Amino acid sequence: MKKKSILLSVFVIVLLLSACSGNQEPSSLPVAEASTASASATASTPTAAPTTAPTVSPTSVPAISPESTPEPTSATEAASDGNAITLVSMTTPIERGEKATIKVKGQPDTKYSIEVYYSSGKSSASGLEDKVSDKDGYVSWTWRIGGNTKPGNYNININGNGETLKVEFTVQ
Repeated sequence: MKKKSILLSVFVIVLLLSACSGNQEPSSLPVAEASTASASATASTPTAAPTTAPTVSPTSVPAISPESTPEPTSATEAASDGNAITLVSMTTPIERGEKATIKVKGQPDTKYSIEVYYSSGKSSASGLEDKVSDKDGYVSWTWRIGGNTKPGNYNININGNGETLKVEFTVQ
């Protein structure tokens, strides 16, 4: 009786592991051999082992989707259409006294302006002049962060073709 219980336990464990791993279909398990082995050990004693493998239906994992799409962060604005200005790269965070660069993509051969705002107001640093994008729509600006600029988060607005891109950068 003890051998039959052990054999039955091993059979159930193998069956459960096979069903859980998904590597082998339950119908292909050697059920008849296991049942025959336990039945031949003691033919007169009824067996508790099932004569057929239980049907195990595979379950699917539900896809996880956010309830709402998060807004783009200040350093990466999403394009609303083909005419929108999109951020390609920017220097942030940046130390006082270093050169900052921002690169965007918009419409080809289009005039763009940039406005950088610090706690003291709009910057008039050299390098922040209006520019025309190249044939692929790329335009960039480079300027030096003032040595007396207070550490903090500041805003940049880029305008052109009736569109505006607003991003934030950090001075350390």
